[in-house]
Amino acid sequence: MVTVWFGVGQFLSGAMGQLYPGGDTWVHYRNYKDLIYDFSIRNKMDIQSVYNLAVGYSGRGINNNNNNMGTVNIREEYEEQIEIGNLDNINEFRNFLEANWDEFGSIRKFTTETFCESVNTFCEEDVSFDDLAKALIGTFQFCGYDYYDNEGEKALRRARESLAVRLRSCYNGESDVPREIIVAVLLAAYPAKITEEDINAILYDCGYHKLSARLIFDALVLDAINSAQNDKRNSAFDILCDNVQRIIYHDSRIGNKY
Repeated sequence: MVTVWFGVGQFLSGAMGQLYPGGDTWVHYRNYKDLIYDFSIRNKMDIQSVYNLAVGYSGRGINNNNNNMGTVNIREEYEEQIEIGNLDNINEFRNFLEANWDEFGSIRKFTTETFCESVNTFCEEDVSFDDLAKALIGTFQFCGYDYYDNEGEKALRRARESLAVRLRSCYNGESDVPREIIVAVLLAAYPAKITEEDINAILYDCGYHKLSARLIFDALVLDAINSAQNDKRNSAFDILCDNVQRIIYHDSRIGNKY
């Protein structure tokens, strides 16, 4: 049974948009990961090389106090370097990242602050990452195991524990906040007033592309937001959890894999 897609979508979402017409709108140039994905598509790199490049920078410190460089400026510089042929190989691309590394700090700082503010709102300042993981797990992981399915329950418990560790790391600024987690926490923290426009604006400021029905997770989020407008009992977050459980269960039954 396929029980979870979280992590795979986050790794590929920045690059997969480039495979569609108008894919440029999926790249946010303040996010170095999107630049890596865009560079890899342009140069037809294999997935392992892309992964190695991304991991090589993911643990590196960023100057979170820099607020000077905006999306337009770094985009113009990146495209200019490509046009004049200065980014034809991975070493030249690494040099470009090195030269602009400090400019990525503001986006990471804003993303972390947005995440922490949303978590504080949801938890009402008494933050428990175990409780937060229990609340969010339904948006990423299949939870509908039968009572007698001990192996399934053990797997779910491990998934919650792993998610709690990741949430704590993001909250403390020790690791980047994945796009799907930002969306899920926003829906959970502001169930009565969050809109598609609000989420898209925050995603943009966090360096991520806006919601798109072309992605499975995003399609379920959009459906949840729209459905909640006419549902007085369930919030968009509740509906998202139901959507995720149904789609994962259905695809496991018919043998589809993500």
